[in-house]
Amino acid sequence: ILPRRIPHSPQRPETGSLGLVIERCREDGELDCLRWYTDFDKCDKVLYERYFRCDDLGRDLVPVVTAFKSSPECATGQPTESSIEPNPPFEQDRTTSVPDPIHLFQWIDAN
Repeated sequence: ILPRRIPHSPQRPETGSLGLVIERCREDGELDCLRWYTDFDKCDKVLYERYFRCDDLGRDLVPVVTAFKSSPECATGQPTESSIEPNPPFEQDRTTSVPDPIHLFQWIDAN
């Protein structure tokens, strides 16, 4: 389980695979951030980011994703002046080492 403020991108790269996301309860006033990069493989240059209150993933992510998909940044692949928050409400954790994902069935068999 990842601690807060760790960038992550839940993926299901294999057909028929299962992705499990367990969300913790947010603290009062705590914000989440969705971020897109100019190059998904490198993730070194932010294309677009938005901070928002997330109480319900199914409800609260939709408007942020919709706004991105209709943005000039999405259309051009280039960030604009308003793409990135100049004073983010929190700093991204860049020091915590995150282990590689595990294969659930292999882990179950081994444990």
